[in-house]
Amino acid sequence: HDHMHMFRKNCAIALSALLWLGHFASAAQSTLILYQALEAGSFNKAVFVKNVGSEPIQNLGTWEIWLARNGGEWTSVLSLEDSSGREELSSGRMFGVCNNRADTALLVLCSQTSGSLNFNGDDAIGLYKLDGGTTWTRVDQIGEANGGAGWQQGRGWDVAGVSGATTDHTLVRLASVSSGSLTWATAATSEWRVLPQGQILDVNGECTLLATGAACPSGNPTDPPTDPPTDPPIDTPTAPPSGPQDFSPEQNNENTVCPAAPPAPADRRSSPASLRLATWNAEWLFDGIGDPRHSPWAEGSEDCAGGGGCGPA
Repeated sequence: HDHMHMFRKNCAIALSALLWLGHFASAAQSTLILYQALEAGSFNKAVFVKNVGSEPIQNLGTWEIWLARNGGEWTSVLSLEDSSGREELSSGRMFGVCNNRADTALLVLCSQTSGSLNFNGDDAIGLYKLDGGTTWTRVDQIGEANGGAGWQQGRGWDVAGVSGATTDHTLVRLASVSSGSLTWATAATSEWRVLPQGQILDVNGECTLLATGAACPSGNPTDPPTDPPTDPPIDTPTAPPSGPQDFSPEQNNENTVCPAAPPAPADRRSSPASLRLATWNAEWLFDGIGDPRHSPWAEGSEDCAGGGGCGPA
């Protein structure tokens, strides 16, 4: 009887562990991810999420944006709620939340506005999902609570090699990212790119410029290429060395014999007089001064009859 009781107890523990692991894995592999975060000074703050899965995201109200302000703990800020009453997000679509006092150029891109969405570059941003009706689970993040590695007060975190990129920049997730990440140190170097302050991508992935931002690049920005260019390399001439050069003893040897000069080209003219006439004609044609009437052959030669017969009168 004791063995049977212990067996059932162990089975229950194992089943609970599997359910917990399954719950954690499903949360960590959420297909709703943080896609853009804009921090452009004043009230120009925005967070965009995107459904990178193949199925619609149901019930947006079960998702929340949390902040960890100024190196502090995670705190709930707002639930996602479309102003039009929409409750699902189709595959491949973005959903934007803006501060309600942001510039009009930014507000028109957002489906939700809230005065609670007010953050600076040294505040972490988290995406949370309600699981089981009672537990909020973080599935994606920008930055870390309690500062974390690399945090700089007033500047935030470096991203993709850009110092303090979470301040006065726009972060855009790479298209290759298919799920959220809870490992910010890794994601910051491999999952995001950085746009200048005031640039943001609209729902079609096209660059939009806020009034205070830097000019958008020509064409739509895309993820950095991962493959090397296919065009053949272009050979460039090597510049001659400048300044004093070091030579080997053999090169400095005063007895070194220089190579013989090349032989002079053979004279292959069949008629020296004809060649001289051709040379004079070239001078007359190109110097703009010569006149055929002043030619040394104007009075006659073996090629001309004389009297200006070789040119205009």
